Amino acid sequence: MSGEVELNEAGNVKISPLLDYETHLIPGVAVILRIGYAEDMEGMQAHTTEHLQLTLTPGQCRSLAETLLRAKSQVEAQSSIAAQAGAANPYQN
Repeated sequence: MSGEVELNEAGNVKISPLLDYETHLIPGVAVILRIGYAEDMEGMQAHTTEHLQLTLTPGQCRSLAETLLRAKSQVEAQSSIAAQAGAANPYQN
């Protein structure tokens, strides 16, 4: 899957911090993924939470989990290289 990332008014990549998430089951059918996020960094500081509720098949859950784990590994590897070069990571968590 590929697509362009959303940009803000300044032309920078729009950042919407993840604040929380929860899952609910539709037994034998699907998973409901409810994602809480802030529209921007100011919304995060003000604790203004928006929600998106998605329905995923078991296959979509597996694919999403695998994709996120690959991305996590890539970010961690890049963070390790950046840390060795002395760069700070403001999103380290």
